[in-house]
Amino acid sequence: LFLFRALRAMHFRIRTAHGTSVKSFSAMDNPAEPLQGFGQGAAESPGLHTCTADVSNKALTKHHHGALLQHPDRSIPPVKQQKSLFMDVTSLYANLEAITARLMQKYGWSKATAAAQALQHLIQTYSQYLWTTGGRLALDKCYWYLLKYIRHKDG
Repeated sequence: LFLFRALRAMHFRIRTAHGTSVKSFSAMDNPAEPLQGFGQGAAESPGLHTCTADVSNKALTKHHHGALLQHPDRSIPPVKQQKSLFMDVTSLYANLEAITARLMQKYGWSKATAAAQALQHLIQTYSQYLWTTGGRLALDKCYWYLLKYIRHKDG
């Protein structure tokens, strides 16, 4: 809660080759339409993003197990991967076999519906974690893909 309040109260100024702006802006300048995030291209964005991403990622890791990714060369050990981050772009991973089987059995859903529901829950949970740190997901930029790998004996 402290971090959320601190981020909402911060005032930002823009610095360019022409100097630093006299006026500032804040997430709460207009409480009816608060800004989200730190501001595209702001110099402090990477450091602040690292701090807030760490908080939301630890919470996500605690409650969602991520995916086990196996290299086609079985001599390379599998890697547990939950997300890939590049500044404000995040890819979330989930192995859905056990999850979808449970949801299909419990609710009578098809595999596609169960997968969509599981991924929707994951995205909504991550969105709530981001919101508590002052960020938000741009839902119009959120997509999910269902991949099914089939291994053949020859690799």
